Amino acid sequence: MKKDYVVYHKKDYDFLNGWYFYQFVKNKKYTDINHSHDFYEIIYVINGTVTKNIDGSTIKMKKCDFIILSPGDTHFFKAQSDDAFIFSLSVDVNRFGEIKHFMNAPETSIKIYPDEDNYIFQKIERLIYAETNSRLNIVSDIIMLMFMSLDNIDTDTHDSNIIILKKALAEIKKPDNLSGGVNRLASLSGFSRMHLNRLVKKYYNSTPHKLIIKIKMDIAVELLKSTNLTIEQIAEYTCFDSVSHFYCVFKAFFGISPAKYKKQLIQSSNTYPI
Repeated sequence: MKKDYVVYHKKDYDFLNGWYFYQFVKNKKYTDINHSHDFYEIIYVINGTVTKNIDGSTIKMKKCDFIILSPGDTHFFKAQSDDAFIFSLSVDVNRFGEIKHFMNAPETSIKIYPDEDNYIFQKIERLIYAETNSRLNIVSDIIMLMFMSLDNIDTDTHDSNIIILKKALAEIKKPDNLSGGVNRLASLSGFSRMHLNRLVKKYYNSTPHKLIIKIKMDIAVELLKSTNLTIEQIAEYTCFDSVSHFYCVFKAFFGISPAKYKKQLIQSSNTYPI
């Protein structure tokens, strides 16, 4: 049957905290009525396949694909597999805009985004069994992860992020900041933990935790080279909770204990070419 009519759905049901409404849908036929909304709708395929018509275009989606529908987009399901299982998340327009601005995200377009690392799926799975008081935070995390998956989020227009990140990394080297770890780095940069993770992965191919460990090790080596501080003092300066922990991390990082490293430095300094 030709879909040449549109049913316009108003926001006529309560949103979670006034922002979100979500549902898990399986073992039923999805709507084949062409319609649109005055809110954003995100559709994530948990299992199976579905085919949607969106503004006249046919979009085929498989497991772990998601799509973001903007207010006014007309859409309906054309087909679905027998094992189709979807997660549908409706988001208030103002809330969606706030998160998009916070994430420095580009304008969304009608296209499929794959959840290649299954991070979104893991959050959605948690939502199924979550206690009521934790659902709001999980839904917010899901949306942020989806924004992080947008193809255009890492464009040149966002290179100011690396400037901010480098300034924060310079500040984290100070002992008072270094003791705060990843939380302090996030605070210094002004980025959320999730956004910080994405930027460190992009620019340093690492995690914030591993990056801070590297900073600690760089500082430790410099202190071993240029000062007469004891191993215990260096461990304290680099904000390790114990000397044994410092020894363990240093050896894992360099393949040698800090004491042996210091000894080699002394031996090297006392060796002169003939």
